[in-house]
Amino acid sequence: MFLLRRYFYYYRKLGWQGINIFKRLNGNNKPFIKVKLNSIQSTIHLRSNSSDVIAFEHIFLQNQYKIQFDFKPRYILDLGANIGLASIYFKNRFPNAGIFAVEPDADNFEILQKNTQPYKNIHCLQCGIWNKPARLKIIDTGEGAWSYVTRETDALNENATIEGKSIDAIMQEYNIPQIDILKIDIEGAEKEIFETGFDKWLPKVRCIVIELHDRSKKGCAKTFFKALSSYDFSLRVRHENLICDLRNNFTL
Repeated sequence: MFLLRRYFYYYRKLGWQGINIFKRLNGNNKPFIKVKLNSIQSTIHLRSNSSDVIAFEHIFLQNQYKIQFDFKPRYILDLGANIGLASIYFKNRFPNAGIFAVEPDADNFEILQKNTQPYKNIHCLQCGIWNKPARLKIIDTGEGAWSYVTRETDALNENATIEGKSIDAIMQEYNIPQIDILKIDIEGAEKEIFETGFDKWLPKVRCIVIELHDRSKKGCAKTFFKALSSYDFSLRVRHENLICDLRNNFTL
């Protein structure tokens, strides 16, 4: 019965194309699955038996990022890009936008590059997001597929560290004058980036699309709203994301 419901769900969302995709996702013993949607320019590569399939469903079946904007974005920053599904969605929707996809995990980053390679002007950055230059480590809290958090560490005493950069540093490095859409899904590191240094880049942001992770790091929501408290913004909710429209005065 569960399998039949899943078939119907894919059919309801994607038509007969959905049935074919569902068969590929559930009847494939290979480590990677290739998925081609009619609405997407290129083939998407997913890892079998992983959270990639869940992310695919969130973005392309549940339309997690089908958000109305009152502007045409030129610059999109995808923090926590994972394997690039959000970046691909935004690029197909806004083909003229420059997208900067930031992902720290080496395995995710390899597939991110593969998935976004067919697109022009998607820039893949292998680093973590922090409020200052730092060495970071990804920690598994042991609470399931979505239980990874990023923490600052001592590079001299820790293995498998990654480079941490601030949003301001990335904007300077890539000559990004403003961020029209700032998508943030960074498993708790939002607490750090909204604690200090945000005054350098937050006035240059039009819209924030963020998933808060108080379940894995306490204080994320409180820190986020405290940082926004001196700005004029409106708030919307779509699925797991908060959409904050900032009324900053752009002169660009």
